[in-house]
Formats: sequence, structure tokens, C-alpha cells
Amino acid sequence: MTRLFGPSNLTLVEDVVHDALVAAMQAWRFSLPENPKAWLLQTARNRAIDVIRRDRRLIALDAEPDSDTDAIVSHTLSVVNISGFVLSLILLASAFVLRRNYSRGRLTAQMFLLATMAVTTALGEWVIAARMRNLRAAMIIPIDQVSAADPMRVAFAALHGYSVAALGIAMIAALLLSFIIRTRSRTLHEWERTGSGNYRTR
Repeated sequence: MTRLFGPSNLTLVEDVVHDALVAAMQAWRFSLPENPKAWLLQTARNRAIDVIRRDRRLIALDAEPDSDTDAIVSHTLSVVNISGFVLSLILLASAFVLRRNYSRGRLTAQMFLLATMAVTTALGEWVIAARMRNLRAAMIIPIDQVSAADPMRVAFAALHGYSVAALGIAMIAALLLSFIIRTRSRTLHEWERTGSGNYRTR
């Protein structure tokens, strides 16, 4: 039993073995099973599984508020990533169609920033966030209750850092893109007001 549930659950093993012995005293009053040792091990194992399931249900009930908060944060981050990805694709297509209206340098900068937004938001949603969701599900209990040295929590923390970095890069790219579009609009307005010069060379 200790090999099955691990040394960290020694107290649990002692309790379920005791319960199995009590059950055996009641069940064996009239006859013994064909394999008493197997009967005891199976009874103790079933009891241990029941206890573990009960404890996990209690932990899940205690963690419901935190789970709701995590769900809201995860949903919001997912909306931001997907919206940024879709918007960057739409703007990429628009810039490609209207490329004759841009100078080469401005078009290159805009396409690069849009591609950066698309890549970072896609990675954030469908690679990093997906792995974080899988790790959270594998940990069963709330992440705050998992040991900081646990390999899964260490991996989760690393992925969280990557997620923040990816979102930060996407936001910087969006700010730079907004600046380029705003300056282009001002230049176009000035060109239309004066009616002079070739806009594509600006």
C-alpha cells in the first residue's frame, strides 16, 4: 500500500489498513475468502481511493471563488489574444491590398508590426495558454496550494512569464502601429490641404 500511494501518504495507508482489518473482522465471521491477503489489499485500496476522492471534492468546493477568478482572467486573456490575432490579420490584408498608397518603408514597418502582433497573440492563445490550461487541470488542486518546488508549478510559472512577455510584445507592436497610422493620417491630411507633393514619397 505504501508503494502504491507513496511515503507521503503513510497516515492514509495506516488508516485504510485499519479500516480494512475492521471490515475483515465483520466479513470473515463465518468464512474466510479464498485469498485473505488479496481481499485486505483490495479493500484497503478501495477505501483509500474513496478518501482521496472525498478530499479532492472538499478542496474543489473550498477553491470555487479562486476558480471563478482564474476563469475570468483566462477568458479575458483569451479574448484579448484572439481579438488581437483577428485584427492583425484584417489589417495585414488591408495593407497588402492598399500597398500602392504606402511608401516602401512605411509599408514594411507596418507589415512587420502586424506580423509581430499576429505571431505573439497566436502563440499566447494556442500554445502558451493551452499548455497552462493543461497544467492547471493536471494539478487538480488550486495552483496556490501546490508547492513552489513542484515541477508542474515551476513549468506553469515559466509559461506565465512567456504569456506576459508575448502580450507585452503584442501591445508594443500595437502602439507603434497606432503611431505610424496616426502620423500617416496627419501627413495625408496635410498633403490634401496643400495639394502638393507625392504622398508615397513621404
